[in-house]
Amino acid sequence: MKTKVSAAVVVYFGLVCISIALGAEKSKYPPPRFPSYVRPPKSLDDVLPFARAAVRQTGGRTPLGLVEKGMTVAIFTEPTAEDMIMQAIKRAYEERGVKVQIVPEHQLLGVSKEEALKAVKASSWHIGAGLYGSESMASATVLGS
Repeated sequence: MKTKVSAAVVVYFGLVCISIALGAEKSKYPPPRFPSYVRPPKSLDDVLPFARAAVRQTGGRTPLGLVEKGMTVAIFTEPTAEDMIMQAIKRAYEERGVKVQIVPEHQLLGVSKEEALKAVKASSWHIGAGLYGSESMASATVLGS
């Protein structure tokens, strides 16, 4: 009796595996493609709406919106920071009446941008695409009014 039940289970399992294999061959999935709504920005105008939202944000991890009109902000950027993004943030702050100074880290160290990029690439802490796909980080410091 046990052997008949075991044989029936093996046969059933074999039929299930065959039907899965045959079913996988029949179904055709569309080829993978990049979503059309996700496009890299081509100009400052493409980025500016997001920069405006960022400099008005008063909560979360990077509350850039805590800066008030008439204050001065220093933004310290990594060598991999996108100039277009930094300029959009600068313009959005200036629209709010905030003075902005963008300070690349490599200038603080007294090295060229090319040397800094080589150092970042050679160091083990560089990950590439960071959080949410951004390749670089920037920190802002309020200098005073």
